[in-house]
Amino acid sequence: MFLAPDQIDFDQLPVSLREMAESIGLMASLTLVEHYGGITLEIPKRINDKHYLVKTLGKETALCFCQVYGGEPLYIPKAADALRQLRNREIIRGYDKGESVKELVRKYSLCDRQIWNILGSGSV
Repeated sequence: MFLAPDQIDFDQLPVSLREMAESIGLMASLTLVEHYGGITLEIPKRINDKHYLVKTLGKETALCFCQVYGGEPLYIPKAADALRQLRNREIIRGYDKGESVKELVRKYSLCDRQIWNILGSGSV
């Protein structure tokens, strides 16, 4: 995933993801989406250094996350629409900066027709 916080339209994110971002930060929240999007996680109240959340988020952020959400199941949204819009903006930006369609196909693992559709529609 090619993410930069300044490129993300916060209002396009699902409400639950926005709330998560307010407690642990946007990039940490997007990291959870990347690793666990579409899954309901049982968030523990306490964790050790070997817990998957520590490995995913880092110790400090994982501890904060568990303080906020510990003891309850939490659905991690996929945020597919928002991430697709972000990807499409990045594709258009890359093309405008001189990247070829072939390069964009490789970079985003899409077919050339899809790249052309995104470029043609200004799909953002």
